Amino acid sequence: MQIKNTSGPWGAVIEGHHFDLLDWRDALQANFDPWVELHQIGGQERNVLRSIEFSAAKDVSEVRERALLLISKLNGAFLARQNGQPVRFGGVAEFRSDGSVGLSVFATMTGAMARVRVSAVGSGGIALPPTPSYAQKWIALAARDDRVAEILILQSKGANWYELYKIFEGVCVLSGGQSALKKKSWAPASTEISRFTHTANGYRHGARHPSRATPPGKPMPLEEASQLIARMVSSILEELSV
Repeated sequence: MQIKNTSGPWGAVIEGHHFDLLDWRDALQANFDPWVELHQIGGQERNVLRSIEFSAAKDVSEVRERALLLISKLNGAFLARQNGQPVRFGGVAEFRSDGSVGLSVFATMTGAMARVRVSAVGSGGIALPPTPSYAQKWIALAARDDRVAEILILQSKGANWYELYKIFEGVCVLSGGQSALKKKSWAPASTEISRFTHTANGYRHGARHPSRATPPGKPMPLEEASQLIARMVSSILEELSV
């Protein structure tokens, strides 16, 4: 959705690994919603998420609630597309009429991890008109379809078999059913889908469930399942974004 950079006086500070914040700035540029700006706040350069979602908020508490939901969906998008690690909400930025920026902080989370950033860099050539990034397209889809929003929120969480299977069910619905999904050019092999569902059911259900009695000959590791589902999410949302 092309915009005129209006999110009212509000923004949400985002915090996380330097590489993930660079990815957010690369993918969430102005002219489309949502977008990220850099601002000096309290003597420190901070990444501020802006969105028309914030424009109707009446106070910092409402901005916080809207921001937490939007950040969750975006985390799901970045994880599915490029295995990005979650960024976190760092407070509400308030852009005042005198040009200053206030910051309301609600909570602080810390963490550290060794990372290497790999990003695609466009080649030189004729400048093209600006277009929304995949993340901005997916957020627009989520605004129109609760199923997409649910998938992105589930994708943003730490992977477990229950959530992975819920995401898989959502991808099936968006694809027109599991039979239609298997016919997609990007779909995994039917044997891999069966291996995933059989393994997931074995872990999701109690000991009396049939899948417990007849486990797959080669259960799918959780990490492999997470990657499989992420590719499927990315593929179906790319297809729906065209």
